[in-house]
Amino acid sequence: MASLPGGLDYDLRMVDTCKVMKEPLRCFGCGSRQYETISRIAQGGAVTCVECVSEINLERDNSAVFASALSFVKSVRETPKHLSLGFHRGSQI
Repeated sequence: MASLPGGLDYDLRMVDTCKVMKEPLRCFGCGSRQYETISRIAQGGAVTCVECVSEINLERDNSAVFASALSFVKSVRETPKHLSLGFHRGSQI
């Protein structure tokens, strides 16, 4: 726990943006869109459409979203934790 000026305390916790941020997927069966987390999209495979219950193949039907999600997840995992918080090496809280 760290303190801000004025005696206010705050807690720094890492948020996995891949599990929070969502992207739209298009179902080619019914044309609807549904949102899935970037983490789920990057896993690949198929997602079931909530409207028509058909299978949405991420690699084939939503290839641009799939490629973007893979790239984003890879870059987030390669980023050192201290940089993602905006801290520099050696800084102390």
